[in-house]
Amino acid sequence: MEEGNEKQSEKKSMISTKQKIGLIISVLLVIGLIAFVFQNSNKIKIEFFMLEFRIRIIYIILVSMLTGALGMYTFSKYRKSRKQRK
Repeated sequence: MEEGNEKQSEKKSMISTKQKIGLIISVLLVIGLIAFVFQNSNKIKIEFFMLEFRIRIIYIILVSMLTGALGMYTFSKYRKSRKQRK
């Protein structure tokens, strides 16, 4: 009886191949993200209308990505609503 319980607990604690691959990919992505942040951490001067900012490049990249993602989301919702009207 105890042997059966030990085998079941061993099976539960073992990590599947998919989980190992997912973990490795996650670690590599985090390492890549950290390297990306460090490489783009220097400050640049931005002039927008009459305002002048000194901001890190990484923030400009992130704001641009978020703006693009929001624009794509809005456009897809607009197209979906136009298709439903027809």
